[in-house]
Amino acid sequence: MFFTSIELWVALDDCALRKYPILQNYDPGFPPTLFEPFLLPKRSQMERLLMVEKYLFNRRDLATYKSELVFLRHSSQNSLSLRYFADSQCLQDLRRQIENEAQVAITLKISEFRTKKEQHGCLMQEYVTLSCHYEYVRQGTTYQRELASSPLRFMSGRFLKMTKWRDTTYGLLVDIFSPPTESSISEASQLYFLNKYAGLKGYVKSPPSRTQLTSVTKPFVVSHYRETFISGAREELVSVNNGLNSLMFDTKKTNGQETSSATAMCTLQYAVDNSVHTSNEVIAGQSKCPDSLTMHEYYAFATLRSGYRLQRRNIARELIAGVLNFCTQETHILVIQAAWQVGPLGDGAVSLETHADLEEEAFGKSLLLALNHQTGLIENNWQGADAVQTFVALTTRLLSFATTETVRQNCFYYRQRACKITLGWSHGLQTKLQNAQTDKELETFSVLTLEMALLCYGTFDVDPDDLPRLLMTKEDCAGLIECSIVVHDRCPASLGSLFPLTRSLLRRHWKLSHLIEPLICELVTGDPSSIDILVSRLWAGYKPGAGWRSIEAPQQRWITTTTSPCNGAPPSIVHYNLLNRDLWVNGLPLNRLPRSYELHQTFSWLFGKKIFDVVPSTAPGMEFESRDRLHGYQIFFAMHNANLIVQLRKETLVYEVLPTHALDGDFPFSLDENYVQLLHVNTGIVEWRLLEGTWITSQANWRMQRDDSDRYRLNGESSSLIDIYSSTAEAIHLVLGPLEIAPHILVALNNIKKSLMIHLPRFKLDFVLRKDALRLESKQYRGMFVDSAQSFDALTGLRNKHVLKSKTSRSVIVPYGKVEFTPRGCHV
Repeated sequence: MFFTSIELWVALDDCALRKYPILQNYDPGFPPTLFEPFLLPKRSQMERLLMVEKYLFNRRDLATYKSELVFLRHSSQNSLSLRYFADSQCLQDLRRQIENEAQVAITLKISEFRTKKEQHGCLMQEYVTLSCHYEYVRQGTTYQRELASSPLRFMSGRFLKMTKWRDTTYGLLVDIFSPPTESSISEASQLYFLNKYAGLKGYVKSPPSRTQLTSVTKPFVVSHYRETFISGAREELVSVNNGLNSLMFDTKKTNGQETSSATAMCTLQYAVDNSVHTSNEVIAGQSKCPDSLTMHEYYAFATLRSGYRLQRRNIARELIAGVLNFCTQETHILVIQAAWQVGPLGDGAVSLETHADLEEEAFGKSLLLALNHQTGLIENNWQGADAVQTFVALTTRLLSFATTETVRQNCFYYRQRACKITLGWSHGLQTKLQNAQTDKELETFSVLTLEMALLCYGTFDVDPDDLPRLLMTKEDCAGLIECSIVVHDRCPASLGSLFPLTRSLLRRHWKLSHLIEPLICELVTGDPSSIDILVSRLWAGYKPGAGWRSIEAPQQRWITTTTSPCNGAPPSIVHYNLLNRDLWVNGLPLNRLPRSYELHQTFSWLFGKKIFDVVPSTAPGMEFESRDRLHGYQIFFAMHNANLIVQLRKETLVYEVLPTHALDGDFPFSLDENYVQLLHVNTGIVEWRLLEGTWITSQANWRMQRDDSDRYRLNGESSSLIDIYSSTAEAIHLVLGPLEIAPHILVALNNIKKSLMIHLPRFKLDFVLRKDALRLESKQYRGMFVDSAQSFDALTGLRNKHVLKSKTSRSVIVPYGKVEFTPRGCHV
């Protein structure tokens, strides 16, 4: 943003100079060292920077006056406003018009004063002749002189274009190239803008600008002594000066802020911010070494940027020495700062003194050897991603400045190696993501997969002239497109949760996507084998058709193809967006389920935050199927009348998940809330599986099927569920009702012992009614039965209790929880 903003300003300034040649006499205010902290990874960017710097150098060389005379000292004799006024006949005429009209108004006001003064004298004489009569004498109003010393106060429409130039230049200096500053004006202060002042606002012909003349001193017309009595008024008090003390203020700041000049662009940490510190200073400050670093690591880190001519040599030395840990973000930031920072501009050469080493063939070869050695140590572990990101940045920087073909070719070889390594890491992490169980694992592996794909995509971020050489093979092109699709699928809707370096990689990814779009379109429409390879990886049923073609404007970012018919299935229409990486088949996304599916209650209940990579379904009636198996099952999805249909297929077995609301009220709550109901499509049997064991079938699971009498029965391994609406269940509910409500009581028949098993899951209590028995027996309290007499001469009004008795004692069960009470007649 910084670089683009200053280039746009150069174009604006060039136009402004043609319109207002007087601006050549004023320095725009950009300091000579402004661009030294810039991080520019490519030679082409350095060339653009050199053009901007030459332009600003010429502007400073031709300037006679400092920038303060543009933004601050508006009343100075050599200020831009006064000099422009002196050269503008129109503004001088406007000032004379204002002064003449003000003089006429003053004359009228004095005449009015004299008339009222005479009336006051007559009234006073009449008052003397009267007795016991009082009359209020009306207060008179003073008039304020309009004295204008600067024509800019009038904000004339003729000054509008120069005002735009001044506001834009000031905005760059203050908003972009300066750190935030506190307002110099107290929040309690009242500001008075001249363009809203009653005596001048009628002459304003242009919209208000950002920098305006504003006064903290209140004008006379709003002061508490703006009115005076006619009796004590004098003619010289009728017309007074306005009392304003105008300064140039920034109206964009809260409550206004006095305009200021630009300061340093950025502040960075010690040993990262610049290269002026020496190795002796680092040794002298070794007491600052953090506990997490050894003294050798501290010295290597702090001296890497000691001396701007030695930075690249220091990096190469550390790659060989192995003291610095390149697998950390702190080291990555340090090395990137050293490799990309512009530094002193020197004699104006593109390479500058800071980067001259990169043009030496011997240095380039030794640097690449060291990079390959370090890469070999971490290529089998994706936790070395920060190191590979650093090494790729060094390689692309070397490629941008290298002058010999040998070094450039070796850079291409290393980039290709890094691309394969990071693409392999991405594949491995995608597998881990598919097998993740908890929400934390899903979130962690999703972000890591995104970072690996961004890192792989970043290996293509080179100068535009070198891009065609990176995409000479169809495998390279397929890898680029695959990474971009992974980024599209794994990028969260909100970027706030991502690390700053990841957000930086995303911004570079978007920028490169715009740059590379025309080249990818040309390659895939000319030779579709690369994108066919990729789509075949993502969609096993893909059969290439007649080739890919681009759609006409304004949809030229989409390319499309029609697949070949296969096994009697009709051909499919495939669309791919070259910019945002959407891949659609027959109007449906290929890569990821639609948001409506992922937000559905059934999906969240079954899969939580899991993200599925999907392809068009090969099963009749279904829309999507998972690209990879989950615990051996292929998952199929479809949406029908706002109901999400989920099928699980494993070889010849086909299960369909019943919706969460399908069985509401028909079974005890514990069988609804804690179980997934799976319909075996081939047999019509419904199996209850525990929610945490959805993928495991067991003989102990409840199963519902038709019996010989054409009735549905829910059977376990050795028991059958009793219908909650049967007379047997109602009798049990009547007995245990004071302890638990009916929907939370599960009653089953033990088919072997012919006894009733009663389970209260919320209380973790069980009762049994044995064959030919008349009392419920407690399983937790051995030898105790439900007492037929539930009163025990205490807690008489307590409803929720249950009394058990044995041969020798009685006990009462009282639920633990919040006590609620209501009056009933004369009892509570």
